[in-house]
Amino acid sequence: MWSVSAEHLLLGTAMVESELNFVMQKPAGPALSIFQIEPFTYKDLVNRLPDRFPEVHDKILIALNMPTLPTNASYLIGNLTAATIFARLKYYFSPVRMPAPLDYEGMAIFWKNIYNTHLGDGNLVFATKIFRSVVYNYVEHSKY
Repeated sequence: MWSVSAEHLLLGTAMVESELNFVMQKPAGPALSIFQIEPFTYKDLVNRLPDRFPEVHDKILIALNMPTLPTNASYLIGNLTAATIFARLKYYFSPVRMPAPLDYEGMAIFWKNIYNTHLGDGNLVFATKIFRSVVYNYVEHSKY
């Protein structure tokens, strides 16, 4: 599931959602981890995995070294690996194609539509600035 696009998307998502600074939603709310994953979203993803995506489910259990996935999303607060996996799954299950690695505007729109949704408080102008910084920082420090 790794790609440069996915990497940019996840880093940008964490920066937009939590500024890489807090693991519980501010002001008080249910979202958890630097990715601000809603407990309902977590439960939905966990429930879909075993029957619809058994290979992905098994790989996640191996990566997390767990016999089963917890039903309570609160463990995402202290488990960055799990939080990253579930943030990635949120995008992975979207039928919309992921934007190209350098398309920061497309990534901001993708984040808003898929991750934050039209009901979320996410600001597209702010998100575009964040995703632009992620993309340009990557270009500056790589041979892409």
